[in-house]
Amino acid sequence: MVYPNPTTGDVTIKLTQPSGFGYKISDITGKIVVSAEGTANIDTILVPMQNLQSGLYFLTIQTKEGQQLTKKLVKR
Repeated sequence: MVYPNPTTGDVTIKLTQPSGFGYKISDITGKIVVSAEGTANIDTILVPMQNLQSGLYFLTIQTKEGQQLTKKLVKR
């Protein structure tokens, strides 16, 4: 689960189970504007978006178990 969407600030990613993770946010041209990864087994990730301009972005989440998910994000 990814919320809030649309957002004016940070976005929270809630994983179904604790896991190591990686994520990237790409703009509509495909340029990666934010990325991070972690090895700790956590189930909630806070993604900073307050420094991004308003627009459409794509969030791709990868868990250490190999699960991948891409979501559209709207920054207001």
